[in-house]
Amino acid sequence: MKSSPYPIDRALNAHLSIFGDRPDPERLVPNEHDRKGLLYDIENLAGVLEQLFDGASVEKLRNQVEFLRDTKVTEMITEGKRNELFLTYAQLFGEERAKWLLARAVREWHGARSVESERGLRLRHGGRA
Repeated sequence: MKSSPYPIDRALNAHLSIFGDRPDPERLVPNEHDRKGLLYDIENLAGVLEQLFDGASVEKLRNQVEFLRDTKVTEMITEGKRNELFLTYAQLFGEERAKWLLARAVREWHGARSVESERGLRLRHGGRA
């Protein structure tokens, strides 16, 4: 959006003394020294994050999260907690997607072609009830 620099300069440097005894207004834009400091801090942070999270590190983290997820899902299915798993999926992804995810989890981790949930849903391969 284009704007004339004059009204912006006037707003940033306005004198409010006509309104009585008030402190000088704080500038809305950081001065050049502060801008350089902010830029330096952001560049340092970006460099640190780049070193911490290179492609291999991100892939390793993704694999660890997937392992933890798979372990918990398998545990819930094995313990007969399909209804709780379904409710968790439904809360996160919606009921239709939850049906598909539960059917996929049972199929992939247990080789089952269908599963009965405590809610009376019969979930078949492909997630159709």
